[in-house]
Amino acid sequence: MLRHKETADYSFTGLTPIINAGLNEFDHMNVLSVHQPAIHDKEKMTAMIMSQKDPKQFIEDEFQMAMTKWMNEEGTTSYNETFRDFKTRVLDSLEDIYATARREKHKEVIAVTSGGVISLYMAVLMDMPLMRMLEMNQHIANTSVTSLLFNDKKTTLSYYNNFSHLPKDMVTYM
Repeated sequence: MLRHKETADYSFTGLTPIINAGLNEFDHMNVLSVHQPAIHDKEKMTAMIMSQKDPKQFIEDEFQMAMTKWMNEEGTTSYNETFRDFKTRVLDSLEDIYATARREKHKEVIAVTSGGVISLYMAVLMDMPLMRMLEMNQHIANTSVTSLLFNDKKTTLSYYNNFSHLPKDMVTYM
């Protein structure tokens, strides 16, 4: 969560961040290594990638296959955190943040997190099949802003994945 804290410190000077471990990203390296154990051997992995006709597409396909296996709980005993546990952790943490904000009558809450957390929550909030999380996760720009509105009854999406604060040459993904 170091990257989250550094982003918060840089972006919101004068505020004291509260670290909420429930908003930590999933362990993508573990998810990938359960799918493709060779990932731990840099030379083998590099050779495998570079031998492909389209290395970039190969990496994207492997990531999608790894995520699909994780989300379908295949290889469950090998994951540091199952998808089910990740989903529960994220949703519980967000509900706790909402409850605290309501109780303390906060008008705004800023949460700095990662694409996996955001894409999971968007799929749940928008009542989409959870597999849409994969597509959403691949298209979330680094440092993008998503705004949610919440009250005692509901949470709604105001806007998603806004990166208009960045010059075009600084927009990156994943």
